[in-house]
Amino acid sequence: MTLNEIKQAYKEIFYIENDELLDLMCAIAISCWTKSDAIWLLIIGAPSSGKTEFVNTLAGLEFAHQISSMTENSFLSAMPGSDGKEKSLLHRIGKNGMILMKDYTSILSLKEELRKKILGDMREIYEGWIKKETGTGKKLEWKGKINFVGAVTDSIYLGEGDDASMGRRTIDYVMPHLTSTVRIKMAKRSSQNIGDAQTKRDKLKVMFAEFIEIKRKELPEVLPSLPEELLNELITIADFSTQMRTATKRDFHGNLMFAPENEAPMRMSNQLMILAQVLIFLNDGILKQEHHDILCKVALDSISRQRRVTLQVLAKYSAVTTKGLAQELNYPTKTTLSWLEDINVIGGCSRYLAGSSDMWKLNKNAREIMIKYDNITPINEDLMGNESYDSYRGEDPANFDAGTIAEAERKATKDLDNFDDKPIKLPY
Repeated sequence: MTLNEIKQAYKEIFYIENDELLDLMCAIAISCWTKSDAIWLLIIGAPSSGKTEFVNTLAGLEFAHQISSMTENSFLSAMPGSDGKEKSLLHRIGKNGMILMKDYTSILSLKEELRKKILGDMREIYEGWIKKETGTGKKLEWKGKINFVGAVTDSIYLGEGDDASMGRRTIDYVMPHLTSTVRIKMAKRSSQNIGDAQTKRDKLKVMFAEFIEIKRKELPEVLPSLPEELLNELITIADFSTQMRTATKRDFHGNLMFAPENEAPMRMSNQLMILAQVLIFLNDGILKQEHHDILCKVALDSISRQRRVTLQVLAKYSAVTTKGLAQELNYPTKTTLSWLEDINVIGGCSRYLAGSSDMWKLNKNAREIMIKYDNITPINEDLMGNESYDSYRGEDPANFDAGTIAEAERKATKDLDNFDDKPIKLPY
């Protein structure tokens, strides 16, 4: 059983452009049994984009536990089973294992108080120790190491709220954008499996479980060391990503109120290093270029989409105006202003006045990282916006001559004059 055979079986069921995420899933599963920190991955994508299927490939592992929802007592509870033994999730998993959640979005939809309790428990589980005391005085405790893989829609960028300020434990993989061509290919591939898709899925789980078990037995006591150059790269990109994903606090009007100290890079850099070591182990001492690239992608994908697209534009141009960014991204100016303010206050860009416009310039180090690792082709000129309109509201007025605009205004005035504001008689 080889990983290439698993990839081929996967592609018979699902159409994918790139298959390196399967390597990453395999590395996360194997790392459960290494003497290292836990790895928590969220796969982010649109509904039906295939993210859940990647999570399901791990469901055949004996040490993987799939859950669909959570309560405040899911992880530890004082409720025994019929045999008198503790039946909460952590005690079923034991000291080592993996949690799979194909709909992490369900946590985001919970009421705030319950969501905070669950995410608080998850932060402690990531650290390897959680302790609770029930109302009856019973003490509950768990110690161990649990990896986590979940799937979530991009609503996470709006649904995290204040929870993000407590410090994220996950690294993220964002599913590729689905072009119209890819969408059609995905649908056609799916249609070819109508009738036996589940049988093929079950076979795929067995193949994956067999492969992981083989590699688990071959796992050395000490993982391969990383070359100094790669080590420095992973630390650099983790440092940049954690700084750029630092959560800010705004009031209910949307005004920026507070920016905490930037998140430190250790959690993310450790996870990237562990993944790199396991990927090297899986490939006979070599880190393939596609594996290097996916590690960098995971780091940058861990920045929220709003921040990421803003950084991409800032990296592309020498400097941008607020209106220029809004028109480039096709978002309201007020919205993009808040994104720029956030990047500015966490130290990613500088702000200065040029004439009557605010100009925003990405810091040199940040721009170099974005250009190198996010495949940005720089344009060494400023992005200036058309101050007379917001592009998301309609056509660029520069596309119309004065006569066309005047005619449109006359028509609108005439329509208003002829408007009949008498009550409308309904036919019943």
